[in-house]
Amino acid sequence: EKDLLAATAAACEWELHLPFGEAIVSVVACGEKYVAAVTDAFIVRLFSTAGVQLACWEGSGLPLTLCGRDQCLGIFSHASTQCVGDSQQILLHLWDMDRQQCLTPAGESVPLSRGSVLRWCGLTPQGQMAIYDSEGKLSLRRSQAFWTPLQISGNSSHTPHTSPDGKGKSGGGGARESREPRESLWIVGLSQLKLAAVVLRQGQTAPACTPRPVLTVRPVVIPACHDTGDDFIQ
Repeated sequence: EKDLLAATAAACEWELHLPFGEAIVSVVACGEKYVAAVTDAFIVRLFSTAGVQLACWEGSGLPLTLCGRDQCLGIFSHASTQCVGDSQQILLHLWDMDRQQCLTPAGESVPLSRGSVLRWCGLTPQGQMAIYDSEGKLSLRRSQAFWTPLQISGNSSHTPHTSPDGKGKSGGGGARESREPRESLWIVGLSQLKLAAVVLRQGQTAPACTPRPVLTVRPVVIPACHDTGDDFIQ
């Protein structure tokens, strides 16, 4: 009987009508026991998996996306402060849905590369938030407002080389950065040590449905300094 009820609950569908003048902005996420949605009125609505509304609250900015897993919910929104240069300013509000408590009441600034935009966000099986931007930078939230950059093996990016005197090997003046061409990835998931992704072809922003995309697993490590020669910083 329990198996029958579980199978029925897993296959059920439900539909709710929002108040007049309010609509979903295609920003929806779900966890183990909840479904969250943001409306065009900047209202976050929380539902049970059976379709019962549990709570609702007003967001603090223009919603960008949601990310959910198990009891965790991440709400990404545009900051109200003015952007610095061409950098996008995004705030993260992280929620514990079991206790319905916001772990970052004031919102945390998301560390994006300069001039980049957010491409992917996800939660690891351990409940840690991770982000990936359009410049190929992958970051993992370790603890309160503490993010660690991660290097994807086989994907060379964010590895600038600058000589101590501001001159490269060619002897030119000014700080020099060299970046090798990197792969563009469509990330599927992240664990503590591995990243699952689809390698995109040049010019693609998303993988094609046919033929079936090939999933690639890449190790991820914390980038370390290494000796690249006598005329470079060690």
